[in-house]
Amino acid sequence: MKSYFTIILIAVIFLINLGNSVYAQVSEADAKTVLNSIFDASSKEDYNKASSLLMFEKVLDKRAYNNSDAAEQKSVKRICKKIKAYIDLSDSYEVSGSKSVNMQGLNGTVLDVVFKSGDQKLNIAFTFLNVSGKILLSDFK
Repeated sequence: MKSYFTIILIAVIFLINLGNSVYAQVSEADAKTVLNSIFDASSKEDYNKASSLLMFEKVLDKRAYNNSDAAEQKSVKRICKKIKAYIDLSDSYEVSGSKSVNMQGLNGTVLDVVFKSGDQKLNIAFTFLNVSGKILLSDFK
């Protein structure tokens, strides 16, 4: 009887952990939605909106940027200006692929975006991570 209880307890714990890891995944569709919101905010220079979509990271602190902090606001502006430059210098862009990743213990998705300008193409990988249930852009290069 005791062994049955132990087996059931282990199974329940396994299912809870499996459910949490599935919940923490970032789907391609969700990453695209956040990407489009960031592109829109960057194009409109809406740094307040963008700050809530970008990941701020210090040693043990991973969260969205705080727009009311002057230093963090300056970083958000710099990031948005880089993204806006990609958009402004391109005729068009498209997501060419995606892959699931686990970085820094966080689940996420990398979207490969191709910016097109005439015959030239520039490939940029945008990494989105699930930070406390919120999908944030953590990096692009």
